[in-house]
Amino acid sequence: MLPIPEDVRRGALIGVVNAIDRDWPFNSLRLSFPGGDSAFTIDPDGGQLYLSTELDFEEKQFYRVKIQAVDFDQDVDKTDQRTGATDIIIQVQNVNDNAPVCNPLSYKSIIFSTLAAGVPIVTLSCTDPDRDPLMATITNGAVVDRFQMNGLSLTSKNLFSYMPDGVYDATMFEVTIQVSDGKYSTDVVAYITVVPQNTLLPLRGRHR
Repeated sequence: MLPIPEDVRRGALIGVVNAIDRDWPFNSLRLSFPGGDSAFTIDPDGGQLYLSTELDFEEKQFYRVKIQAVDFDQDVDKTDQRTGATDIIIQVQNVNDNAPVCNPLSYKSIIFSTLAAGVPIVTLSCTDPDRDPLMATITNGAVVDRFQMNGLSLTSKNLFSYMPDGVYDATMFEVTIQVSDGKYSTDVVAYITVVPQNTLLPLRGRHR
């Protein structure tokens, strides 16, 4: 099996195929792909194997390439040739070459001011095509200290305050969240509307 990273460029040398003719010490062999192969090319004399396409791990992880060797210039009868063939498995190795995919890219949520801290307000729906772990970070400075991320869930750090004589929080927040796989990132925006609400004890009903 021949492992090849998916970010190898087209035209790159990816390996050398060695063939031996046991009954002729000069190894007069010619190599080829008997069925043709558009993804790779091979030098018929030296056996150098080249990549002739773009690799994408997310689309295809393995290639099976049949290589044929034909002997020549070894007999009085030049048409008397023998062939041998083998299969080479080329394994495409995953490389982090895609940004996280988030759908949707924006969220709207209406919450009451009495929502407890740590309760998810929105949970992002994001995946990584390269299967790398994702990390979400709040990036807009105005609300960095008001909210926090727990995994891919946005929560408040504490209760909102709407006391006329005390701290009075805003009722509209725009939160920008960066979702990163360690190399690439995608931005998501959450629009949060807070409805001020007093915490009151429920009235007990009368029973007849």
